[in-house]
Amino acid sequence: QTPLFFTYYHLPKVIDIYPRSGPELGGTMLSLGGSGFKDYAGLSCRFGITNSTTVLGKWISDEQMICETPPLPPGSYVLGVSLNGIEFNLSAFLFISRKEI
Repeated sequence: QTPLFFTYYHLPKVIDIYPRSGPELGGTMLSLGGSGFKDYAGLSCRFGITNSTTVLGKWISDEQMICETPPLPPGSYVLGVSLNGIEFNLSAFLFISRKEI
């Protein structure tokens, strides 16, 4: 029989984001501080809960990662972080997408 492997890990925790807003066209490099970030292929950020948009993240250290914001209609978006792109830990932070004139 082929053995099956399972990895258990704690979901990452976000304790700060910078900047907290950006243009609706996206492209803002969002720095997330916290704990439990891992250099996994599924490391990602999700903006919103329903009709959400997910982007891949870049691991910097176990305490920092970055994500580039996608194009988002103006508004406030709950930020979620995942190590596998499936299970997201919602943070207490909102990212605000601003309308650019």
